[in-house]
Amino acid sequence: MKKLILFYVCLFLAVPCQARIITIDDDGHADFNNIQAAIDDANDGDTVLVADGIYTGPGNRGILFHDKAITVRSENGPENCMVDCEYLNRGFTFHYVDANSILRGITIQRGNYNRGGGIYCSETSSPIIENCIIAGCRATSNITAYGGGIYCSETSSPIIENCVITGCRATSSNSSAIGGGIYCSGSTIIENCEISYNIAEVLQSGSPGLVAGGGGIYCEGSPTLIRCTVAYNQAIGGDDIHLGGNGANAYGGGIYAHAYGDVTVIDCVITENMASGGAADGSAYSQNGNACGGGIYGKATVRNSKISYNRVEGGGDYIFRPEGNAYGGGIYCLSGPITNCLVVGNGAEVWSGVWAEVRGTGIYLEGDIVVDKCTILHNESYEGGASVDGQTSSTSHPTITNSIIWDNNGPDVSNCTAEYCCIEDVYPGTGNIHVDPFFSDDYDYHLKSQAGRWNPNTESWFTDAVTSPCIDAGDPLSPIGQEAFPNGGIINMGAYGGTVEASKSYFGQPVCVTIVAGDVNGDCKVNFLDFRLMSLHWLEGLTLPPLPGQASFPYPADGAIAISPSANLTWTAGSDATSHDVFFGNNNPPPFMCNQTSTTFEPGTMALQTTYYWRIDEVNSSGKTTGPVWSFTTGPPPPPE
Repeated sequence: MKKLILFYVCLFLAVPCQARIITIDDDGHADFNNIQAAIDDANDGDTVLVADGIYTGPGNRGILFHDKAITVRSENGPENCMVDCEYLNRGFTFHYVDANSILRGITIQRGNYNRGGGIYCSETSSPIIENCIIAGCRATSNITAYGGGIYCSETSSPIIENCVITGCRATSSNSSAIGGGIYCSGSTIIENCEISYNIAEVLQSGSPGLVAGGGGIYCEGSPTLIRCTVAYNQAIGGDDIHLGGNGANAYGGGIYAHAYGDVTVIDCVITENMASGGAADGSAYSQNGNACGGGIYGKATVRNSKISYNRVEGGGDYIFRPEGNAYGGGIYCLSGPITNCLVVGNGAEVWSGVWAEVRGTGIYLEGDIVVDKCTILHNESYEGGASVDGQTSSTSHPTITNSIIWDNNGPDVSNCTAEYCCIEDVYPGTGNIHVDPFFSDDYDYHLKSQAGRWNPNTESWFTDAVTSPCIDAGDPLSPIGQEAFPNGGIINMGAYGGTVEASKSYFGQPVCVTIVAGDVNGDCKVNFLDFRLMSLHWLEGLTLPPLPGQASFPYPADGAIAISPSANLTWTAGSDATSHDVFFGNNNPPPFMCNQTSTTFEPGTMALQTTYYWRIDEVNSSGKTTGPVWSFTTGPPPPPE
């Protein structure tokens, strides 16, 4: 009998416990009426399902995930499920968790803490925070305040995707305030998020050097932003009311990238952000606050992004004290490169211009930084600072190539080397031209072409009555990248140069219907021009490029649920990929659908409550790199109104 009992005990222990769904409803008819109690009861692999409602009180604020690999999610999305902290604590804290700890589809509002008013990720924590809204949260302190919405510590690496962080604030009454929306360190990934209407503010300054930094996001380490919108955020350096006091500096209205790291910004829109320096009290020896980087300040790699209508305003007091300087209306860059970006309509101002400088209304560059294939226009200042300006020192040698700098208020370029650029002002440099670039009329700033201009609204090619002189006017030694044929064999200037949206080359006759062997530039002829282009790039052909890297950062994320049946699939291309094989379907492995150059695939209307599988294989001339199979599940039909 003892042996039989021992056998059944061993059998019981060998059978794994089935993951549970633990329900929460503050109105009853559920396993628990508060979130903390449900998490405390959960085991690894369980799901805590939160019913619609507004959750307040003990157990629904200051919520600890502990170290559990569980999913806490709403039943019907963040618009219907809210954790209201009533400014008495933060919403959630993650300690020592990995990507198996998931928070999904919940609104956290009115959180309050000195670090992370909405969410706090401690050391070595790497949760997934998905499809959440962090609204009206704040970090307040008499000392430094960090991360009004979310705080991610130095060794944490969370993934924050498809979230909205809005109306949050980091406020310090007597020190620095950094990260109005998010403070992040480590290798945080922020993807498909909206970071808007957040503020980092120093209420009053006293000591020199205090900073209001990163109205939207303050970054250390090496975080990555992909397909995000960072808009209407502010870094506000407070005025000082004390005798001899100084105005606080304001860095990075949208994003502050600290010198300890290097943030990567890909396919993002950074718009309508502001950095505003504080005013001193006006007494002798006091200093008004500087304002730097209306959109982005610091060590940043920026590519395929739009930086528009951001501003910096140096502090001032109307009295004869040194005015705060205003540098980098769009970007104040300490590292780079900045490639394939639109930098449009940014501005820089100082209060009166007394003893103050305005430099770089569009971009200010400090160091050996490269700006390549950018369109920089409509940037302005009443004080007349240059649109692109470089630091004047022996250690700073910024370079601008293959770019268009046009229609700015003030000088176009100062203290930079510029080559193969279209600059409205006459500016020295190899290959520079000074003629109208003929932008399209719909404010996307593609170049007009009689052979074909890409229209992003209709997603089709459109022919114009004129052709831009900036087509095929870039550096002949620059790779043409993914420019469509006919491409002239030479890269275009401007933000779309080297991309699939580059305008086509025109040779005074209709585009060739049939591609002629040996016709490198696409003019329907094989002649010395083709030989010249082949010679220029001859050595490039001796070595094949490396195999492309794997596709990454899928949307919908792997394992995501409740996805709209009309959603499009997007991903980040692997390094050196020139096209993408798309596999998609409701079976695993998914079937091949097409090869395309775009990183967006439109599957059409999908079935409700169905699991789909998809894979992206990256392709170039050296071969193919197979990607992982991702999956997601579409949501149920919307509830009746």
